[in-house]
Amino acid sequence: MPDPQSIRLSDFHPGYQFMQYQLLEQIGYGGQGFVWSALDLAHNRIVAIKFNEVGNPEQKQESETQFRHQAEQLTRLNHPNVLPLFDFGSVLPIRYLVSPYIPGGSLQDRLFTVALSEDEALSCCVKIASALDYLHGQGIVHRDLKPSNILMDFGDHIYVADFGLARIVADSTQALHTGHGTPPYAPPEQHTMRELTFKSDIFGFGIMLYQLFTRKLPWDGEKALGLQQLYSKEEIPDPREINPELPPRLLNVLRVITSANPAARPASVLEATRMVFAAFDHPFNAAGIEPSASFNPDLDAGAMLRQGLDGWDSGGGTIRLSLTKFAVIDLAQKQEEAQLPAGRNVAGFMLQNALTYGYNDDYWWSKVASPKERLFIASQLMGRDNKVITERVVRHLVQDGEVRSLRVKLPEKFVLSLLDIAHKTSDAVLQGQIFDTLRAFTPVSINWRATALGAVPDEMLAALALEQPPFGEEAARLIGYLRSEKSVDALLAQADTGRRHAALLTIHQAAGGLPASIPRGQRFEVTAEANLRKLTARPMELLTVYVLIALGVSLSFGLQAYLTYRLPQFMDMLRITSSLESGFIFGIIIGVGILAARILVERFPESNALLRVGLGTLLGAVMLNIVLFTYDVLLNDTVPHGFLISASCLLITLGYALSGLVRLRPVRMLITAAAVMAALAGSWWGHILLTRAAIDMTPFFFYEYFWTPAHVLLIMFIVVLPMSILGNLGNLSPRHD
Repeated sequence: MPDPQSIRLSDFHPGYQFMQYQLLEQIGYGGQGFVWSALDLAHNRIVAIKFNEVGNPEQKQESETQFRHQAEQLTRLNHPNVLPLFDFGSVLPIRYLVSPYIPGGSLQDRLFTVALSEDEALSCCVKIASALDYLHGQGIVHRDLKPSNILMDFGDHIYVADFGLARIVADSTQALHTGHGTPPYAPPEQHTMRELTFKSDIFGFGIMLYQLFTRKLPWDGEKALGLQQLYSKEEIPDPREINPELPPRLLNVLRVITSANPAARPASVLEATRMVFAAFDHPFNAAGIEPSASFNPDLDAGAMLRQGLDGWDSGGGTIRLSLTKFAVIDLAQKQEEAQLPAGRNVAGFMLQNALTYGYNDDYWWSKVASPKERLFIASQLMGRDNKVITERVVRHLVQDGEVRSLRVKLPEKFVLSLLDIAHKTSDAVLQGQIFDTLRAFTPVSINWRATALGAVPDEMLAALALEQPPFGEEAARLIGYLRSEKSVDALLAQADTGRRHAALLTIHQAAGGLPASIPRGQRFEVTAEANLRKLTARPMELLTVYVLIALGVSLSFGLQAYLTYRLPQFMDMLRITSSLESGFIFGIIIGVGILAARILVERFPESNALLRVGLGTLLGAVMLNIVLFTYDVLLNDTVPHGFLISASCLLITLGYALSGLVRLRPVRMLITAAAVMAALAGSWWGHILLTRAAIDMTPFFFYEYFWTPAHVLLIMFIVVLPMSILGNLGNLSPRHD
């Protein structure tokens, strides 16, 4: 919160917290002050706050002592037809007055829309008179009595407001106003800056009565009676010229009440009211309204809600509430005793208002049970071309798993709004969420399609893919996911060849290929580069996985050599060094073949699984065969015979290739262990069987012929474990950073 000494009226904005009040919207203004509606956080109620800035000495504001004295006097007022003052204070250079927010408008608003019946006009008259009489009894002169300062709730309860402190604001303002007079209602003594008395309010009361019975000011407000009386003997015109149904005696009564001479006016406002009632031949109850009744305004949120619903087109989504009225209804609806009108889509209506104003929208989003309805309301608001509302709606959509799971086709305008927000926002998280949302709402296609989001959105997406990373990369990746030929064709038409090539590479990475519409030469070039990038991506990760594989193979081949070495001493140094040497050599070289098999399977998940497994198995087996053949020829000075070694190599690399299709690491280890065990056991027992048939076939590993099958299987099991465990550690699958 800013330093109180630095606060200015121009600092205020919706959501600004002033003291305990969270400002909602400005509902009135004047030359030196503003009126804001606000949520009183301390008392959980909606209020109206009148602010005045008093820093300029030329404004001749009342002293701080006088201000507090008068404000304290107003807080003690207690009359059912006098608007109370809840709070006041100074945060220099600003003074503020807090009163209830009355949602029904003013008497001025009522007169503007409909004529009052005789009984309604007289009822207003007596209530206003009762309030004025109470104020006069408290030593307060209103000084600015007029219909716009008479507030009404939805139950037609009347409140006299703005009695003496604030300056003039707009007629629509529902808060305390100034008491320095409005010309058509001001008596002659007020125009000449003479002392004002209770009789001055009686003059204004008479002008207001004229307007109450005719719906017009004298002379349509073009002349002010008080000013005319300073220079002539002008009297108030006959109200029957406007409303012939009025009683003849009313003219004389109004002329007495608005006499230029204060002494000629009635002694009290109640006496003036008695004269008006007599003119209508109506009995007058001098008691009026019981003044001891405590203030308990009925904000009538239910009536406002019904009124809003009646004017709401759920298909077109017309908003009928101001933010302040919505806040009043919102507050009431959250009360445990609040009852939603039956048969009306209250939650949908409230959500649309909440999203429009950004007020408790999280709460009302959760109150709309149907994800389809939430999406429908969101689509209505997205079409209003309001960036703030659109971004607010997008944030709800992208975080709503139920809505995103609907898999419905979004309207083209909706999609364009999403892409526009993604392009304009600097929030990288929001950009990613928008692209994720478009993925979620778009049906998956394994083949390239003419369009994915629509012709225009697909072209826009192509243009976005030419933006600099990371945004451009995300857009290109989305094109690949959507598999939109329209986007790729639009991309090819762009002149920026550098970004175009980079975008095509990203599209290929996401889709696993490019559409046939791309020229063959360019498609081959991009495909080759994309595959090379996949093979070599994240080199440190490749190195780590290779080291793990090589370590596993080294341990396995070293153990095989150590456990089968023909020396009587189990801990013989030659036995140890020979085992380490052979294990190290085989680990380094064979690890490359196993790594190649894993890369082909794991780094091309979008390609056909059978093709990946086949190529990975074949490539790995060829590399293992070359290594083993070279080792036997160069180091062992022997030439292997038959197909058993080749078959074993195929089975071993097949195990690693198949395990690359599985995510669970223990399962991958089991698959690899089973394949390697089958390769070793099959190779050895195949060698024994073929030897008996006088066929020379070199096995993958040699064992002693006199060993029992259990002995051989135990050694094989020990040898298999390091290869299977370490050879499956690390992750080579592609990921999008």
